Amino acid sequence: MESSIWEDIKNDIPTFEKYLENSPDIQKIHYWNLPNHVVVDISNFKLRSPSLSVNKPTIKTIKKLVGKNSKIEKKIIKIVNSSMKRFDLNMNLPLKLNNRAYVSLYSLMISEGSHKNEFRLQVPEKELHQIFLSSLENLFPNNDFSKIYSINTDNGVLRSTASSIFRYIIPIPAVIPKFILKSKEFSRIYLRIAFEAEGSALTEGKIQISRSIGLPKELKIIGAPGDRIYMGKIKEKYPKIYLQILKHLPSTLLGEYLMLKNNFGIECRLTPESVRINKTIARRGRYSAKWKLIITSINKNKFAKEIGFLSKSKNNKLIIAATVPIRKPKFFALQKMVEMSKGNVFTRKEFIENMKNVYKHPKSFIKTYNDTGVIKRVGRGKYKIINSSPQERRH
Repeated sequence: MESSIWEDIKNDIPTFEKYLENSPDIQKIHYWNLPNHVVVDISNFKLRSPSLSVNKPTIKTIKKLVGKNSKIEKKIIKIVNSSMKRFDLNMNLPLKLNNRAYVSLYSLMISEGSHKNEFRLQVPEKELHQIFLSSLENLFPNNDFSKIYSINTDNGVLRSTASSIFRYIIPIPAVIPKFILKSKEFSRIYLRIAFEAEGSALTEGKIQISRSIGLPKELKIIGAPGDRIYMGKIKEKYPKIYLQILKHLPSTLLGEYLMLKNNFGIECRLTPESVRINKTIARRGRYSAKWKLIITSINKNKFAKEIGFLSKSKNNKLIIAATVPIRKPKFFALQKMVEMSKGNVFTRKEFIENMKNVYKHPKSFIKTYNDTGVIKRVGRGKYKIINSSPQERRH
């Protein structure tokens, strides 16, 4: 089913260049990029106007009085938290984003973080919480993080919480930023963390990462809140809705697909797995589609070499996935018969000996090809190749 869906959408996948056109070009955050209500501390300087003189203005006030002014920006030393129970955040503007710390934090937050109404990470993996804290410390040095960061457990799962002020400062766009897409090293950092957070290496030899997207409320799918309906059934019962779902591909997952292909030569495929009828509409609306990016064949070995996972446990699973035999081309066994034949004749013993480490039951190919007239038995343990270019037949 996955392969047939991929055939339905692969020709409509945007190019890397097209994705770049819609990608945000953010490498620095200036004070004029911050929300108007944010209050800042201007060191040893007072903004003057006919009506006031103030050294802790809002962003709105600064923009009103001086617009975009790089000299004023250099005098900003901290963001003042509006709550007296919270601590101010020391920082230098502009905040530079084209670095490992931001790329790591962005990948983590777009995958597993909460950044709309809070700045929080709740996952069981300790490695991801270490990345969360160290990235913030590198982006905002000269701060006492014991006062603006905490970690505890919620129902047995680790939860890191940082000051909510970070949600106003650190951009987490759904479309991956240009500078990450265009850098092989930043792409590698991003993908390794994203696959650690949302991906998996499966025992059947696949590597995959999943992401979900809200669907238009106009879609009418019969079911109860909480139901998950798989794409095979959607395609059969709701063919028009199926075609609509194919047009709603998560922007982040598309960027990851294009990074893998363009920057590392890793071929993969995208496919919607299912539609969920959500119990609440607050996050993704009434319906949401879960999409998967799947890596198989020789590409899983490229992934292991170029990207990999962070944790030992997932890398061990990746080793197992990489050892699953890669599916051979059609008529691979027949090709080997041709290669070892002399005058179009080969022996059963030689074929089985050469193929026993490739196929579990190599002798089954001899029977299949003999029964279908591709080869013919011409003596004890000897076979002649009659047709080296048969019609396509999966084996």
